[in-house]
Amino acid sequence: MKSIVALLVGGASVNGLIAPNVTDDVPPNGGDARSPNGGCSNQRTPDPYWTQHSVQCNKANCDSPKFYVVADGNGKMNVWTTNDQSAAYSGTGGYNWWQDYVTREIYDAGMNKVLQTKYSCDGADKELGGWLSRAKEVHSCKYPSGDWEHVFGVDNPKASHTYSVTSSNGYTRGQENSFTTGLSITEGVSIEFFSASTTLSYSATVTNSQTWSHSKDVTNSITVSPGNSVHTWQWKLTCMGFTDYGLFTEKVTYATNIFTDTSQFKQPTCLPQNCNGKSIIDNPPMLV
Repeated sequence: MKSIVALLVGGASVNGLIAPNVTDDVPPNGGDARSPNGGCSNQRTPDPYWTQHSVQCNKANCDSPKFYVVADGNGKMNVWTTNDQSAAYSGTGGYNWWQDYVTREIYDAGMNKVLQTKYSCDGADKELGGWLSRAKEVHSCKYPSGDWEHVFGVDNPKASHTYSVTSSNGYTRGQENSFTTGLSITEGVSIEFFSASTTLSYSATVTNSQTWSHSKDVTNSITVSPGNSVHTWQWKLTCMGFTDYGLFTEKVTYATNIFTDTSQFKQPTCLPQNCNGKSIIDNPPMLV
C-alpha cells in the first residue's frame, strides 16, 4: 500500500479540486506495495518531512492547525497540517505518483470530523485514527506565558452583597472537542515546564494540582461593600503544545487558582509573586 499527501497550493483543477504544481520539494516516491486485501501495518515512524512542512509555531501565541492529512506510505507515518482547506484537498492529484498513495484521511480539526477517506488495506480506519490521535497528543510545551483574565466586576455597589462567581480551574486545549477529550496532558511535564521559567516558576509552585488536570468549573463567593468597586482577575498560564515528534498542535491554557483584585476594570500588569492583593484559593469563599 502506498499513500502520501501532495501538499502544495496552486496548479490546475482536478475533479473540481485544486491540484498542486509539480515540484521537487516533496518526499521521494517509494515504500510499501499496494495491497488492497492486506492488513495495515500501524507501527510507523513519523516522517520528519511533514513535521517540517506543517503549520509552524515560533512564538507565545499561535493559531492551531485547522486541517490534518494523515497518510500511510513510504514506510512512514505521514501527518501534515495546514490552515488552508484547498491545500488539504489538493492531495487528490497533481503528482504523477499520487495514484499509488491510496491510504489517507483529511480531518477538519475545527469541525471535529473526517472530511475524506481513501483506504487500501484492512484496518486502515483504525491505523489512521491512531495516528491522528498521536498527532493531537501534547507531550511538550514551548513559549511559556501568563496573563490575567477578568472573571468578575462590580462598580460602586449601593449595598453589601455576596456574589457567586464561577471560574475554571485546569487546562483547556485550543481545540476542545470530543476528539481531544480523552487525550490527557501529562501533569509532571506541565509543572516542570513552567517551573523552569524564571518568571513563571512561582505560579507553578503555588497553584493547586487541579491546574494540571482537565478543566472543571469552581464556584466561589465574593462579598462586596457599599461604594467599593471591585474587579477580580484570574491568573492563567499558557504555552504552545507539541507532539512527541515535534508537530505543533495547539495552544494550551492552564487556569490556576491564583486571583487578584483591582478597584477598576484595568488588567493588572504585575506577576502573581509581585501583586499585593493576590489570593490563592483552594475552594473556600473569596472575600474582598
